[in-house]
Amino acid sequence: MTDVHSKATSEPLDFALFFSRPNRSLSKKGRLLWLALIAASTILMALAAVAMGAWLILPFAGLEVALVGFAFHVIERHDADYEMLSVNEQEFRWEQRCGRQIDQLRGSRHWAQFVWQERGAGCEIHLHYGGKRVELGHLMTLEQRERLCVDLGQVFKRISESR
Repeated sequence: MTDVHSKATSEPLDFALFFSRPNRSLSKKGRLLWLALIAASTILMALAAVAMGAWLILPFAGLEVALVGFAFHVIERHDADYEMLSVNEQEFRWEQRCGRQIDQLRGSRHWAQFVWQERGAGCEIHLHYGGKRVELGHLMTLEQRERLCVDLGQVFKRISESR
């Protein structure tokens, strides 16, 4: 799931902001609590199996808890991920954070080109500018990317008509 916010106005100075980020319904504290509950239940079941003579279960139970902990760590590294695109009459600005890496692209709106491509059951939206190409909406669902394409078309049409 992704939170998507967009704001477009029809005032003389048009401005549009498209922002998306991953939906994290479980906080860091919540993940730690769930990891503790998973670890406790897994270790208790493994200890019961050891008491019955199945001692080989214990290392695999520890491995299971370690893998869940690693998965939560990977999720935590991407908690602050986002994608932002702002467009006004003269310029655009795109920024994306993935993990610790932040990518940016900005320039004249008049030289920017947005390209929509069908890909199997989905679609891709690309921003082309200055010999660079970036994919838009990688945090969005198919329906959200389709809506972004429609909104971008309306924003660019409205900005072009206001000139």
